[in-house]
Amino acid sequence: MMGTDKAMMDRLRAAGDYSAERVWELPLFEEYSKQIKSDFADIKNVSSGREAGSIIGGAFLKEFVGDTPWVHLDIAGTAWTRDNKPYIPKGATGVGIRLLVKALEDIVEDTPQSAAEKEKPKAAARPKAKATARAS
Repeated sequence: MMGTDKAMMDRLRAAGDYSAERVWELPLFEEYSKQIKSDFADIKNVSSGREAGSIIGGAFLKEFVGDTPWVHLDIAGTAWTRDNKPYIPKGATGVGIRLLVKALEDIVEDTPQSAAEKEKPKAAARPKAKATARAS
């Protein structure tokens, strides 16, 4: 996990601990941003070598967000498994889904509702339309 939104990173870390899909912060040191400089373009989306691939991806994203707070979860290495495991079948793993669902549940739970929303009655179900035959 990397980014600039510390509050969201703390929320995701807690949700990861709860869901057993743990995340931790990776550094976005300036040295990594230097690795995406290009001789032909402003930046490139790969490093000069093979080191720090996840962090290089974060350094690349950082170039486009400006002052917008952001978090990136790099799940590429865990997204697929080539073999059946006792706890997950071969193929797409769904890693990160439980983490994100828990984080979203926590956000909704922490969002205060206005008094008007609490008192607002639910809309009544609309009656079903009757089917009518048309003459051609």
